[in-house]
Amino acid sequence: MRPPLIPRTDGAAVAVLPIRPPLPVADAAAFLGVTPVRLVTLRVLGGGPRVSRPGGGPRAYRTEDLELYRARLYARADISPAEMQRRLAAARAQPEPAGPAYPRAPLARSYRLDPFIDMASRDEMTAMLAVVGLRLAIVLGLAIVVLSHTPIVWHLLRHGPYGDV
Repeated sequence: MRPPLIPRTDGAAVAVLPIRPPLPVADAAAFLGVTPVRLVTLRVLGGGPRVSRPGGGPRAYRTEDLELYRARLYARADISPAEMQRRLAAARAQPEPAGPAYPRAPLARSYRLDPFIDMASRDEMTAMLAVVGLRLAIVLGLAIVVLSHTPIVWHLLRHGPYGDV
C-alpha cells in the first residue's frame, strides 16, 4: 500500500511519510503475535506482510502493513472487523508470558502468541509449501522423463562409469 498523496494547488503532489518507524523482525513478530521464525519463513515463501528495507538496511515491517496483513487474515476467515477488535483487545489484556514460547529452545524469547494469527499464518505457510512441493515434483518428473530417454544414462547403468571391467 503506497502512502497517500496530497494534491497541491500548483499541480504537484506530496507523499505523506509514515509517522511510525518501521519495526525490525523481532518487534514485528511480537506485534502480530507470532515468532520471528514464522515471519521470516512467510517472507521467504513469498507471503506474510509486506517487508521493506529502509535505506538499504536490514529488513523491517511498517506497522500499517502488519495491520493490513492481520486484517486480511481475519477477512479470509470471514471474521468481522468488530470481532477482530474484540479479540485483539482480549489478547492484549492477557499477562506477559513468564517463559519462552517454546521451552525446548534455549535461546527463545518469550512471545505472546496470538492463537488465531498463529493458526492462520500456519495455514498460509502450508498452502505456499504445497505449491512449492508441487513445482518441485513437476521439475523432478520432467528430469526423470528426459533422462530416461537419454542413451548415455542407460549405457552408464549397464556398464558403469568405467565401462566393462
